[in-house]
Amino acid sequence: MGITRASAARWMLIGTLTTFFTCWTSSPAQGQEGDNAVFGTSAVTSSTAYIDASAFPTGTGGHTDICSIINSIYVNNLIPSGGGVIDARGVALSGSNPCPISPWSGLTSLPPPSTVLLPAGVIVINVQWVIPNGTRIIGDRRDTQIAEDFASTPTDPFMILMGNSTFCPSGCEGIVIQDVTLTQWTTASVLGIGGIDNEYAGQFSYVDHVVVNGMGTGVGVDGVGLKIGSGAANSGPYTNVNYTAGANCTSGAASVSCATAVCVQIQASTRGIHGMTCTASSTATDTTPPPAAVELDADNNSIEDVHFEGFYDGVVVGDSAGAAGNVLINLTGGYGLGPVTNEVHICNGAAVSMSACTTSGSAADLTILGLGIGGGGGSAFNAYAIRDDVTGTIVDESSNASEGTVGIYALGESDSGGHSRFTTGPFTSGATTSQPSPNPSPVWGTGSSAPTGSCPTGAIFSHTAGSTSTTLYVCVSSAWTAITL
Repeated sequence: MGITRASAARWMLIGTLTTFFTCWTSSPAQGQEGDNAVFGTSAVTSSTAYIDASAFPTGTGGHTDICSIINSIYVNNLIPSGGGVIDARGVALSGSNPCPISPWSGLTSLPPPSTVLLPAGVIVINVQWVIPNGTRIIGDRRDTQIAEDFASTPTDPFMILMGNSTFCPSGCEGIVIQDVTLTQWTTASVLGIGGIDNEYAGQFSYVDHVVVNGMGTGVGVDGVGLKIGSGAANSGPYTNVNYTAGANCTSGAASVSCATAVCVQIQASTRGIHGMTCTASSTATDTTPPPAAVELDADNNSIEDVHFEGFYDGVVVGDSAGAAGNVLINLTGGYGLGPVTNEVHICNGAAVSMSACTTSGSAADLTILGLGIGGGGGSAFNAYAIRDDVTGTIVDESSNASEGTVGIYALGESDSGGHSRFTTGPFTSGATTSQPSPNPSPVWGTGSSAPTGSCPTGAIFSHTAGSTSTTLYVCVSSAWTAITL
């Protein structure tokens, strides 16, 4: 009896499944080329929100490259007004089949919001990409390489623009570039081309996990890895960026100019730069090393977890414009591919040899937390954690392989002919031909023994084991003097 019931149950299940699959196959998916299928209210139907670009054999102009295929999806208005995803991860790539147009060439109106998924491999581009409002470009774990092979230098010399005046008449938002590597296709490509320029995209716009590798490889001038223009306020955060200057900044090449080899230029208040490595090839004897890895010319930014090699200055603050209310956290400068002379250089409206400082810059209200800089450049090389041209201060010299560190350095505003300052770092006792004479900042120290030795005039020391007349000391004319109460 049990066997009979079990057999009946099995046959009932088989019959139910047969009926289900018969009904399903009798209602085929109704969709357009490139769409995935979803189950609607009563049947399987196409999903216009998800477009498989690999299903398109050709694109705009009959071309088969990935950019033309993506472009045909935009120009034919296949993306629903509410937005969609273009999955191009299945499109075949070939260096012999470069992109003659941008994925957004020929658009006469703003497209709907979209996310474009790019495949691993090399996408060779012959023209600049201008990304529209609300568009996200996502590669395959930085295995997606976008290689520049321009025939001429565009007006704005970058590979990718985050918006422009056409796509962002009132500013853009939500433009994202993520998980890609930007490089050159060959050494014959146009030189001096930068990576990404954001002049228009504000909030919800950011760059994440992007490598800018050897922009300007060959003999010539390198480009800027990432530029954040004045119209990009409230954009970011910009995270996990890796920049390597091109081969024209090769060590010992004293005759070349690397003035435009810059990791990041910041000209707007952002949500921060978090996690970055900036390297260039140079030596301690180069006369024209890349001047600066980071040029900070705007208020209210945070820069943290950054490593520098091969640039004369790591971060230049206020080199060509005012910069106030900024915070720098956990910066390191090592020899590696080349030395870093000043990990942080605070400008004061004066041009400085080999530096990016100009006559139009200034800085105030700057807080620096946690610096580490190593020498390693040979017996003739000295590195400095901080060079403050506003007050003429040099903080913590590192010579040869020794490491210099600074816990806190704070520069305030001008006050009665001076500036409010505080630091926990020591001051160099001498100056080199390329550095100003040191001007030690007063500090407030504490200890269980009375202070001895020379000191920065104006400093204060609290003697915790002192008596009424030996508890508080003030530095007068570089010598400690007890204050009698």
